[in-house]
Amino acid sequence: MTKKENKTLRKVHLDKEAYSVESKSLAAEMDNQTKYEASLYFVKQMHQAGLINDQDFETAERFLYEKYKPLIRH
Repeated sequence: MTKKENKTLRKVHLDKEAYSVESKSLAAEMDNQTKYEASLYFVKQMHQAGLINDQDFETAERFLYEKYKPLIRH
């Protein structure tokens, strides 16, 4: 194997690792977004049913936002 071929293979390997890390990061962000939306749905339902008051709703909403750090906030 020539030096040039070895360098090319190393670059491909590094690019693959970067892609893998980026994919995991995106997957984690999507997972956090899903968990946030699912949890918030139940909190909203509890609020609409009168099981929790406005202050409790706001506290729960803030807690979920801080915990999951979603990209899209509802």
